[in-house]
Amino acid sequence: MQGIKCVYVFLVSLNLFACAATGVRYTDIPPVQGEGKAQVVIFRESNFSGGGACYQTFLDDKSLGFLANGGFLRETINAGEHKVSLLEDKAIFNLDAISGGRYFLEVKTQYTLLSEKQLCKPTTSFGNTGFIFCLLEVKEQEALQKLKALNDSSEKFNCMNKQ
Repeated sequence: MQGIKCVYVFLVSLNLFACAATGVRYTDIPPVQGEGKAQVVIFRESNFSGGGACYQTFLDDKSLGFLANGGFLRETINAGEHKVSLLEDKAIFNLDAISGGRYFLEVKTQYTLLSEKQLCKPTTSFGNTGFIFCLLEVKEQEALQKLKALNDSSEKFNCMNKQ
């Protein structure tokens, strides 16, 4: 019986780790070129919690694609106001982009029943069964450190569940 449990745990773990972005690693690009242009990078560190799901990501109600576990999506945008959202407005970040700006938004998952510190504001998160998800703006230096370990979700990804 012990052997069966070990095999089960191994197979579940393997399946969850297989559900990840498998595109090319993040590489920094030169500053944004073009008058009136900015750049937004949405990323999600690799986590066991929610690892099998990919989140459909939107910019101004147009799909950018699915954000996989351990992945990122990058988009050049026009300067001005934009709405970045997950799962059709269940997690929203309003962005006021300036020309030449680079913006980094991290998808966070938090289990509220065990957390002492609330990461997500209620207006920018959604959740059920104690889990909430949100988009948080991250400073460029912190984001670039995290992005080194992430893969492009726009090219290749594996998901157990597309949400």
